Amino acid sequence: MRSLHDISGVTTFALVGRFNTVRRNLFPMANRDIVIDPGAFVDRGDLARRTEQTVLENSNVTETLEAASSPLVFISSNRSWSDEYLAGLSQRDWVTTTGAGYDAFPLDQFRERDVRFTNQPGNNAPQVAEHAIAMLLSITRRLFQFRTQQQHREWKRISEGMTHHSGDVCCVVGLGHIGEAIAKRLGAFGMTVRGVKRSASNYSGNADSVYPPTSLHDALSEAGVVMLSVPLTDETHHMIGKSELDQTRSDAVIVNVGRGPVLETEAIVAAIEDRSVRAACLDVTDPEPLPSDSPLWTYENIFITAHSASRSDKRTGQFLDEFLPAFERWCTSDQLEHRIV
Repeated sequence: MRSLHDISGVTTFALVGRFNTVRRNLFPMANRDIVIDPGAFVDRGDLARRTEQTVLENSNVTETLEAASSPLVFISSNRSWSDEYLAGLSQRDWVTTTGAGYDAFPLDQFRERDVRFTNQPGNNAPQVAEHAIAMLLSITRRLFQFRTQQQHREWKRISEGMTHHSGDVCCVVGLGHIGEAIAKRLGAFGMTVRGVKRSASNYSGNADSVYPPTSLHDALSEAGVVMLSVPLTDETHHMIGKSELDQTRSDAVIVNVGRGPVLETEAIVAAIEDRSVRAACLDVTDPEPLPSDSPLWTYENIFITAHSASRSDKRTGQFLDEFLPAFERWCTSDQLEHRIV
């Protein structure tokens, strides 16, 4: 087993191998080291208090992982993960990300090392769904223009470009936790919601109808709003290009809160230029961070929010509410929910 050495900023303690093994057999939750990636923005004190475990956090993540006792839990995020951390992971360690996305993680290398990996697909769904709809309404209710008028102390009613969504058709591409949260909220607006889902049979969610990816064009046909909430995989890379955008109405608003490369950048720029869609709301872009010379910055009807849809002052609590029962289940039965590897 690993031995723990002095690390600046990390609680120093010693573990005796035989005693520790007996104690873990008798009391499965008695001592499981939890290591936090500083970039994951998890409250160390709250986590330690609620789990009653040793929680380690240090700027030298790899060294902290190497010093912790295995099997450990490592909490990271899709943005802060570094492949350098692999050197500190061992067989049966558990890596979890704080959100739904996991395209930055080396899944094949996890499999080779017998490292378990899970995501947390539901904990940020409410704020991402609200963010997606807020972006949509900022365009269709002309909120930016009203804000500009306010700054100039101008009282003017706006009619041109104002619309509402009751009775409109929306296509939600990706009906995971986030897509379902979006569909539920759009349904409350009185919209007809079409969903695109890999397994469309026996569906019982918030969309009015569901299409498999092979029928994507049918789902997009005459849609006034398109919400993209799929993860990035080989199958979803450039899933939405020119031919897909051509299926929508010319006044359609495209909202991407999934991953940037799901939407082909050249295709959305061309669609904006030739007015085959009305606007694009992009919380995610390709690449990220978006270079200052990207054409996406230059269009008034492209709204960019710098991959911020999941941000919320309640986010840590959301993560812990999902993590704690999963942690207890892992300690007592070695079972993991939302396991990817």
